[in-house]
Amino acid sequence: MRSSLGSLGRALRGAFSRAASSSTASSSSSTSVASAAPPASSYRFHPEHFPEVPPVPLALGLAGAIPFVALAAPVSASIGLEGVFPEAYRAAAQAGYGAAILSFLGGTQWGFAASGYGAAHVAAGSGKVAADAAFAIANLANLAGPGRYVYGVAPSLYAWAALALPVPAQLVALAGGLGAVLAGDAHLASKGLMPRWLMPLRFVLTGTAVISLLSSVPAAYERQKAEDWEKTMVSKLKSRAPKTDEALRRSTKDLAQTTGSLRDARNAAEAAAKRVAELEAAAGAREAELAMTRGAKEAEAEVARARVEAVTAEAAAARAELQTATMKLVNAEAEAVSLRKRLLEAEATLRGKGIMEEVERRIGKDE
Repeated sequence: MRSSLGSLGRALRGAFSRAASSSTASSSSSTSVASAAPPASSYRFHPEHFPEVPPVPLALGLAGAIPFVALAAPVSASIGLEGVFPEAYRAAAQAGYGAAILSFLGGTQWGFAASGYGAAHVAAGSGKVAADAAFAIANLANLAGPGRYVYGVAPSLYAWAALALPVPAQLVALAGGLGAVLAGDAHLASKGLMPRWLMPLRFVLTGTAVISLLSSVPAAYERQKAEDWEKTMVSKLKSRAPKTDEALRRSTKDLAQTTGSLRDARNAAEAAAKRVAELEAAAGAREAELAMTRGAKEAEAEVARARVEAVTAEAAAARAELQTATMKLVNAEAEAVSLRKRLLEAEATLRGKGIMEEVERRIGKDE
């Protein structure tokens, strides 16, 4: 990571060198006079000084900008920080980091003041010209005076107070604090009280931090609104808690009574179910008995039906025999009539013969 940051720093320095080539060319004629006093920076960016940034401050500065960018709402939503920083805490974490950086920037002023920037180099054989020494001695009160120590403490106090605000206001306040410290440092740099390479780096890093903080404000504001609504609802629920407790006690009592009634109803239902089961068992037994009786009756009916069929068959046979006998009787009667007729005929014949014999006999007597 360090090597990649170093490469990025070298690339940035090269870009700024190319961007500043025109301005450095115009000022090359005055380099012999530049050492007469420390070079001053103005409130502007001055990219021509960026190539002078040492590698270590450049790498650390760029690395320090990573949390600002990574925790910014538009970026964190796309790179998946849920496992490290849950969404509910990202804005607060970004604000806390911003407060730490703001305090750090104030602390650098103590470093400059404690080292007596510029004055430490005023010594024989240091390579500095007399003008540098004169400048450092003349500005020693500004370099290490009480005002610079107070200025170094102010950002940390401001950051501490900003963290007492709601998160959206924290982000805005810290962004404003970073911008104000940048303006103050630029003012000091314009008087030659800071290294001239520091301000181009500060403009890049502070601009990145301010943009990242402000980009998180809308999402933080929406979350703050949701949290305020939740707090309002919780407050309302707490204010209603006594009434709710009383209603809950009444509901608990009613529930106990209802539970008792339900228990009694359940017992009654179980008793009724048991009675129904007994009645169903009795009905089943009676049905089985009726089925057995029905079976016996049906068997008797089958036997009777068989008997009827047998009697019917016997009657039919008897009827057939009767018909046969009747026919025989009719035939016998017919034969009897025929015999009677023949008998009558025979009697008539015999009677005729007798009459004839009598006649003949009488006739014979008469003769």
